[in-house]
Amino acid sequence: MNALLALAAAAAALCVTPALANPPTSGAWRVGADSYHIYYADLDVKTAAGRAELLARTEKAADRLCEGLVRRDRDACVSNTVAGSANPDIQRALAERTTVASR
Repeated sequence: MNALLALAAAAAALCVTPALANPPTSGAWRVGADSYHIYYADLDVKTAAGRAELLARTEKAADRLCEGLVRRDRDACVSNTVAGSANPDIQRALAERTTVASR
């Protein structure tokens, strides 16, 4: 099972990082080989609320990407997939969530 988790996390990281490196100006990019699209043109990512919603949408897409794994492995897959994002707005939202949670 750990080998499956490691394989899924590695595959997810490889799929997400290049796809998110240069998000198109259209407001959508691919997450994973399954071509999940995350639309965020309607969000103001200059605000914490906008970034939080972008993070929620990204986590939802990552959850779909990691389907088929048992819950514990799936949670780790989703976390690794989202953390591997090269999108600065997602990284900032993750940092903001960590800061709020540590208060």
